[in-house]
Amino acid sequence: MNKGDWILFYTDSDQYEYAAKVAEKEHNPDLGDAIRTDILNLENNGDRDWDFLLILESPISISISGHKLAELLDYGNYYPVRFIRVTESRMQHLRKEYESVNEFIYKIRTDTT
Repeated sequence: MNKGDWILFYTDSDQYEYAAKVAEKEHNPDLGDAIRTDILNLENNGDRDWDFLLILESPISISISGHKLAELLDYGNYYPVRFIRVTESRMQHLRKEYESVNEFIYKIRTDTT
């Protein structure tokens, strides 16, 4: 994840309903450990996936089904089971139809005010 990347939020019922752009990314292992152990009561097993804090811009409302997004990106799974980074080869499918990620977000945005 990098500044300017988009994150889509799957809210069940085969729908992605929100998107937010990454405003900043901070490497903070101490905060990751505190969230994991003190807030979520999980064991600190040495897994460093919790080391980065993503600061997001305000989310926007979007509407796209898991089926449509899976077809667009050529995925067999219609819903996410974890964070999924879209590979460059799959992004080419999206760009063929929408030219850019920003254009895609604009097209699926539901509050285009």
